[in-house]
Amino acid sequence: MRKAFSLIELSIVILIIGILIAGVTQGSRMVREMRLQAARAQTNSAPVLSINDILMWVETTSTASFTEVEATDGLTVSNWYDINQTSTIKNNPTQASSGNRPTYILSCINSLPCLRFDGTNSYFTFDGTALALTNFSVIVVEQRRSNIVTNYFIGGTNESSNALLHLGYRDDTHITFAQYLNDINIAVSAYSSPTPMIHVFTHSSTAGKNYYSNGVQMMTNSGATTGLSSFANARIGYYGNFPPVLFNGDIAEIIIFRKALKNEERRSIESYLGKKWNIKVS
Repeated sequence: MRKAFSLIELSIVILIIGILIAGVTQGSRMVREMRLQAARAQTNSAPVLSINDILMWVETTSTASFTEVEATDGLTVSNWYDINQTSTIKNNPTQASSGNRPTYILSCINSLPCLRFDGTNSYFTFDGTALALTNFSVIVVEQRRSNIVTNYFIGGTNESSNALLHLGYRDDTHITFAQYLNDINIAVSAYSSPTPMIHVFTHSSTAGKNYYSNGVQMMTNSGATTGLSSFANARIGYYGNFPPVLFNGDIAEIIIFRKALKNEERRSIESYLGKKWNIKVS
């Protein structure tokens, strides 16, 4: 007849289990830290800074992207700092209201940090006025978390013709490249689960508009040469006035240029982002 475990034996078993759990946890932290350090190295050597006319570059892995206290899992973020080193004038997305701040998620896309926009309250404001009357390119790394309509990651409040750039999901199966009353919708796969994507939108007053998804050209319209007449009240994760609609998803990186990127420039940035965020780029 087998004896029951003694208290000492049970204590030893519990201790061993605790050590194993601690080892697994520590190992996970080490892997996450290694990925974070690799992402920071990729950011520091990214081709972005070798390209002229950067308006804003924000991302979520750099130590310069957030204040140290806010870069904590589950806390909300008031400022997303522009890491563009080519200009002393920074275009920092901000949110003064504590109830409207997105949340810092430590392990998100490729187990790297992201900012989570809840689709209800959270958004940032930034200065988009420099995109008026010029060519531009907007690059966004995101993953939506819903199939809702008007799920835009870039938007604003100035609802008048060619004065409100809005980019994101028009509905479950379409991406929009829109300027208000001057919109292009592109078919995409329906939502099933959060899937990280690299979006590139380019506008040229001579070549029109193009859209690329994970390196694949999904739309070209050489006739869409009209640009933005203005872009005041620009926002990340917010669109419209009555009522506004807010983005439901995660954003990891946004790069904006005051130029239409050349193909080689676009491909070099897509390659950098694909490696960093573990997104397959064609």
